[in-house]
Amino acid sequence: MRSEVEVTVGAAPGDKGTELAARPTAPDGGSVELRRAVRAALRETKSVLECGEVVEPSRPGSSHPGPAGQLLRAVTARAWGEGRL
Repeated sequence: MRSEVEVTVGAAPGDKGTELAARPTAPDGGSVELRRAVRAALRETKSVLECGEVVEPSRPGSSHPGPAGQLLRAVTARAWGEGRL
């Protein structure tokens, strides 16, 4: 995977820390799995650098078996992959 991803490190805007960027080098953006892995790696790296650990929502996010609990579990799982939450 290392050769499939371009990583850059630089000063963040306003000289407020460090900016990390990573993107697949494939012209089409790479596979969905690769993009999800890159996003997850960036989120986990940011979490470790800022908090000292990977911060996750408290478990269980919702123990409610109904539609609201299912929706919350689906949204939380998607947030670690790709897309905005």
